[in-house]
Amino acid sequence: MTRPESKWIVTILFLGLYAAFALELATLILEFNPHRLAIPFATIYAHNFLFFPIIGLLALIAFWRPTVMIVDAMAFNKVKYGQLALALTTAIVVALSMIMANAFSSSSVRSLFEIAPATLEADRPVEAADPTQRRAAFQEILIKLKVNAN
Repeated sequence: MTRPESKWIVTILFLGLYAAFALELATLILEFNPHRLAIPFATIYAHNFLFFPIIGLLALIAFWRPTVMIVDAMAFNKVKYGQLALALTTAIVVALSMIMANAFSSSSVRSLFEIAPATLEADRPVEAADPTQRRAAFQEILIKLKVNAN
């Protein structure tokens, strides 16, 4: 029999993980929907905005009971050195997460989502005789991607 504390700990952890998936989608909708860019972005980046929230929820539901059992066994000394192993594993996961987050935030490569929606909307094409100097407008590229995907 697992303890209620284990169930609460895992439930709170899994709710936090799922909130990250849901907040990403909510932020996209709140920021880009007034400019009618949310749906094109969500479909182009479906792996982030559609796949992870749906499959992530299913995975969290599927792994809830095994995770509760492992946390219960390790946190309440049903396994020798279980608390130490759980603490070290948690510390390693937190440290690696912080290292990866720092690497992403300090990267010079910028994301498309860091551009203000009004700037994307105001983007105009550049016509030139030299093909290397030509540039299409962002909205035009989105339309072409949508047409070519069908």
